[in-house]
Amino acid sequence: MFGNTFTILFSPILLLLVKYLARKPCITTLHTILDPELITRKFIKEMYGKIGSIIPPLIVKIGLYYVYNFTCRFSDVIIVHSLSHVFVLQKYGVNKRKILFVPHGARALNKEVCSKIIAKNLH
Repeated sequence: MFGNTFTILFSPILLLLVKYLARKPCITTLHTILDPELITRKFIKEMYGKIGSIIPPLIVKIGLYYVYNFTCRFSDVIIVHSLSHVFVLQKYGVNKRKILFVPHGARALNKEVCSKIIAKNLH
């Protein structure tokens, strides 16, 4: 997920449409996952500048819960590149069995190996 706030909030809806209307499996890679425990007023102010001083942390946490939980709910497999992301996603209510940890810098995997890993996680 990337882009502005609207794009990020629209991502789960797009996944819902692909999954249920097009009947296609969805595999999502999440590169950055914010731990809800680290979202403070100071963090928000640094992220959003002046407008961040009026946004309560609870609103940001609710928004992130919506985005992460529903994005993962409508995805068949979630790929993350940090082991800590596996645990943070579970704080957002994501089923651990859907999460596939692929570390950055991993040796090159051939197409057959990748297909087996994804197929195993789709069942």
